[in-house]
Amino acid sequence: MYSMNRIIHSAGFRMMLVYASCFSLSTLLLAVLIFYRLQTSLEEQVRTNIIQEENRLLVDYRQDGLQELLHDIRERVELHDGNDLLYALKDSHGRVLFDQEIAVNETAGWLQTHDAPALLISVKPLQDGYTLYVAEPLENIEELKTVLRNNVLTFLFFTLLFSVAGALLITRRFLRRVDEVTQTSKAIGRHSLSMRLPVSKANDDFDQLAETINAMLERIESLVHEIRHVTNSIAHDLRTPLTRVRQQLEAMSHNNAPTPEDAKHALAMLDETLQTFTAMLQLAELESGTTQQDFSKVCLNNVVESIYEIYLPLAEENDQQLLLNASGNVVVSGNKRLLTQLIVNLLENAIKHSGPGTTLTLSLEPISERQAILSVTDNGVGISAEDSALLFKPFYRGDRSRSTSGSGLGLSIVNAIANLHNAKISLQRLKPGMSVSLTFDIRRVD
Repeated sequence: MYSMNRIIHSAGFRMMLVYASCFSLSTLLLAVLIFYRLQTSLEEQVRTNIIQEENRLLVDYRQDGLQELLHDIRERVELHDGNDLLYALKDSHGRVLFDQEIAVNETAGWLQTHDAPALLISVKPLQDGYTLYVAEPLENIEELKTVLRNNVLTFLFFTLLFSVAGALLITRRFLRRVDEVTQTSKAIGRHSLSMRLPVSKANDDFDQLAETINAMLERIESLVHEIRHVTNSIAHDLRTPLTRVRQQLEAMSHNNAPTPEDAKHALAMLDETLQTFTAMLQLAELESGTTQQDFSKVCLNNVVESIYEIYLPLAEENDQQLLLNASGNVVVSGNKRLLTQLIVNLLENAIKHSGPGTTLTLSLEPISERQAILSVTDNGVGISAEDSALLFKPFYRGDRSRSTSGSGLGLSIVNAIANLHNAKISLQRLKPGMSVSLTFDIRRVD
């Protein structure tokens, strides 16, 4: 159960009260408008009725004189012909010739009395100083105004009552959903990132918020697992060479005259460790996007051809055939140094892992006026489906024993450079071999 104090101080309850107040105020203003429009309309009807009756009496008066006018008035009063009109007639000295409870002294125009009974009176001067008074009671209008006022007040009362009751019910549901989010969030903070916020079938705002938070939690959980994997990989990759360096230095300390080969071996292992740190720093810099400000116009054809000429002898030494397939004139917006490193990392990875006797193809082809594909293909041993899903993860190696050289960051850097240049990277498993392709947007930098 939720305390009344918490419900009253909740945002949902206050919002519902504000809405109810606005609705009630709008209803009240509408009722006031209807009230005055109805009152005006009814008074106009009464005024029209009085004028019509007054005109009929004046016609007889002008034709047959004062006695005919008195006769017509008495006849209407005695017969009660369905109207509620009242009549009065006075001479020039103020003497009453006929008075039906109209106690006024005005000589012309319209007037309204508010004493019971309330009357709307037309005062019409006649010849020889006579004055005709025709009036109609406003009791029906007053009764209608009273009924309307009472109905509006009753409606406003029940509106506020139901609004408060609805606000309490909605606020309880609102607080229940808030508590679910709060309790689950606390549990996630205390226990495990694998927990998720509940999502109902209503697909309301809370469900959409829960789905967004769940997606964020999945991303956080994935990043945490990656950090754990990276941490373990760093510990393994750095512990092994540092242990070897320590052993080498320990062995050298027992020798009075360490050989140059011992020193070179120790330096090589330290260089390998430093290269890992350098690659880690570069990957962090790429993922932060700070190098994007150094973009300029880069011709990929020139970059590809230069790399091909450099790595052709290395491929021949490894008993591999390196082919070049570059066409068109592909110009992109990017960082030439990073694009060069991207292609070099892909090519070195293919040369290293495809094995001797294989054929490698470095390809660059425009596929439209706005896009071009850069790919490195080989017909080597290829890669498994399980490994292909993890190939671009930091510190991942196909060699599970981690006996081969390298930091496992080369393809992670390729992925980071591709993301920095908005290039779409894809991997295709061939039979035999594999192909890594990147789709670049062709943009010219003015």
